[in-house]
Amino acid sequence: MALVFDVCHATDVPGLRSTRHGDIVMGKGPSVTYGSANHPVLVRHITATGTAHTLPLQHEASGQHTGTDIIYRATHGVPSALLSLPTRYMHTPTEVIDLIDLEQLIRLAIETVLALDTNTVLALS
Repeated sequence: MALVFDVCHATDVPGLRSTRHGDIVMGKGPSVTYGSANHPVLVRHITATGTAHTLPLQHEASGQHTGTDIIYRATHGVPSALLSLPTRYMHTPTEVIDLIDLEQLIRLAIETVLALDTNTVLALS
């Protein structure tokens, strides 16, 4: 399995439409992506882990591709999920993140791996 990390648009600024990028707010935790490039069992595991550890988690949808989906198509496919850090002013010299979101993303990733059990791993096969 692979946990993929990227940034996503924080849409709580003027000029970005939440209808295009989702309703993602900086300071409300990392985001997990739902879509064809994200294994549903792994996404459910991440969501359950976040809930069990009272970690905030935002949700966004993707179409057929995410820009980081090369892993799930590698060889015969690798179960993967995309976790993103909300970012303002992406692709500019003044990108901004919330350090608490970053800490929560790291903690979510660690707890997700620690919470893996035989049943979850078998369901990913």
